[in-house]
Amino acid sequence: MQSVSHLLLFPFLLLFSVSFSSANELLSCVEVDCPIKEGSAITDCRIVNQTFGGIGLASIPAPSEIFGNQDGDVNLTWSVGIDHYDGIDPDDRNQRYIERLYYLGTPPSVNLTADDLEYGGCALYMTLEDNNNIFYDSSLPRDLSTSYCGNYLDDTCMSALNSKFSELAGEHHPGSPETDICSAIASDLQANLPSSCPGLTSARSIVRGVSLTGSQAPSPPTEAQNSTSNCHPTLPKSNDLTRVFAYNISASVYVSETAPAILGETPVWSVFWSKGQSEGNDDARIENPSVQMVCLRPLEKNAATEMNKAENAASTLVLSSVWGVVVSVSVMMFLFEMF
Repeated sequence: MQSVSHLLLFPFLLLFSVSFSSANELLSCVEVDCPIKEGSAITDCRIVNQTFGGIGLASIPAPSEIFGNQDGDVNLTWSVGIDHYDGIDPDDRNQRYIERLYYLGTPPSVNLTADDLEYGGCALYMTLEDNNNIFYDSSLPRDLSTSYCGNYLDDTCMSALNSKFSELAGEHHPGSPETDICSAIASDLQANLPSSCPGLTSARSIVRGVSLTGSQAPSPPTEAQNSTSNCHPTLPKSNDLTRVFAYNISASVYVSETAPAILGETPVWSVFWSKGQSEGNDDARIENPSVQMVCLRPLEKNAATEMNKAENAASTLVLSSVWGVVVSVSVMMFLFEMF
C-alpha cells in the first residue's frame, strides 16, 4: 500500500496561501490497485455505478488550524476518473462524449457534512467553454506522472491568485451558507482573473463552485450504494471517497478532438476557512482562507500496462488503456486522424 508520507506532495509556501507545486505528482491505477478486465490489460475501476478506464489522483494537505482536533495536517486526495460514450447521436455516428468525474478522498475522522462544523469549504474548478480542458500539451508523453499546468502558471500568477482568493473570500461572513459563498467566489473569480495569469485568461474560461461542507455538500456513498464498487482510488484506502462534480466534453471519434478531452488538465482549488467566533458577529468576514490547487488528468497506467513495459512487449497490448480503447473506435471506422 502506498504510504501516506509519499502523498505529502504540496508543502505550504506560506500558511494559508495558495499552495501548488509546478511539478506535482499524479498517481494512477498502479498505486491504488485498480482491477483489470479479465483477459486484457484494460482498467476496470467501478465506483458505485460508474466504470472508469483511467484514473489520476493527487494529494493536498489541509492545515489542522482549519479542521481542529486533528493530529497534524489533514491529507485529502482529489481523484479524476474518465469514461466515454459513443453512438450518442443516431444522426451523427462520429460524435462521442468524454465524461470526467471528480472525487474527494477524506479521512474517516473528517466528516464534511456534519452539523455545526467550525469550518467551511468549497471546491472550485475551471474549464473552457463547452467544458473543454484549460491545459493540453500534445508534445508530452501520455503516461507522464507529473502535472504540466505549472508550465503555464508562474510565481507571479500564483501570488496574484493568492491575493485574489483572500480578497474574494473576505467579502463573505464565515457562517453564510456555503453554497452562496462558493457560487459567489467562483463567479467573481471568473470575472476578475488576475491579468498576470495568461495561462488562465488567454481563452474564455468558466469557473464553477461546489460546496464541500454544509447541508448541500455531497456525501460519501452509503454501504448499500458502494456494494457494487470494485475500486477505491484514494490513499490511504481507509479514506472515504465522495463524488463532488462531473461534466461531459463533446468530442468525436477523431483523435484530434478526443485527445485534449482525455489528456487535458483541469485546475481544481480546495478552499477552507475557519468559522471561529463568527456566530453572533454580523461584521465577521472570512480571514486567511486555506487554498490548495492541483491540476488533474487521468493516467493510462495500471499493473498490467507497467508489467507489459517491463517485459518490453508493448506492441502486443497497444489497445490496453482507456486511450487505446477510445482510439480503436476511430481506427475501425476509418476515421483515424493524426495530430
